[in-house]
Amino acid sequence: STPFECRVIYQALLAGTQVAYQSWPPAAGYTFRNPDIAVTESGLAIVVWQNCEISTNSCSTWMLRSDNLIQAEVLDITTHSRGVPLVVSRGGVIYAVHEVTSASGGSALKFCLVVPTRDTCHWVSDHPDNTILRTDATAAVTLSGTLHVSYLIKTADDMTAFNADNVGDITKDMTDVLNHQLNMGTAHF
Repeated sequence: STPFECRVIYQALLAGTQVAYQSWPPAAGYTFRNPDIAVTESGLAIVVWQNCEISTNSCSTWMLRSDNLIQAEVLDITTHSRGVPLVVSRGGVIYAVHEVTSASGGSALKFCLVVPTRDTCHWVSDHPDNTILRTDATAAVTLSGTLHVSYLIKTADDMTAFNADNVGDITKDMTDVLNHQLNMGTAHF
C-alpha cells in the first residue's frame, strides 16, 4: 500500500499448478529489499533478502528455505547488511554471500553455507573497522562445492578487484588474492 512496505512472496509452480505459496509482510516500520533465490538440483530453494528499518535504513539479511515456509530467519545475527545479498548453487550446495557494515562506515563480505547443512558465516574479505567498502560481489559454486567470490574494494580514489575462494576448507574464512586480470587490479577515478 506504500512504496516502503514491500513483501517477500515465494511461489512454486509444477506443470502449471501452484504447489507452494507464502507471503511475508515486514513488521511495522520496516521494509524488505533486494531478494535473491537459488535452487538445488533436488528442488530445495533458498531465498535471501534485506529487512531494513525505514527510520534508520539499518538492514539485516534474512533467509527462508522452501522446505520450511513458516520460519524465516536472520542469516547472520551479529551483523547489519549493506548492498545486495546473493545466493548461488550447484548440485546440492547453496551459499549465501552478503555485505556487512563496520562501525566506521565501511563494509566487508561474508559467506554462509546454508545447504546441505547450515553453517556459521565466515569472512570472504578482510574486515578491519575502517571506511573502505568491500562490495559489489559476484559468486559461483564449482562442481566440487567450493565457493568463488569476486568483489571490489572501493576507497575515495581507487577500486581494486579481488577474488577469493574456500577451496582449502569450506567452513573457514577465505584468503584474498588480487585479481590482476581485471583492469590490472586497480582502477583510479
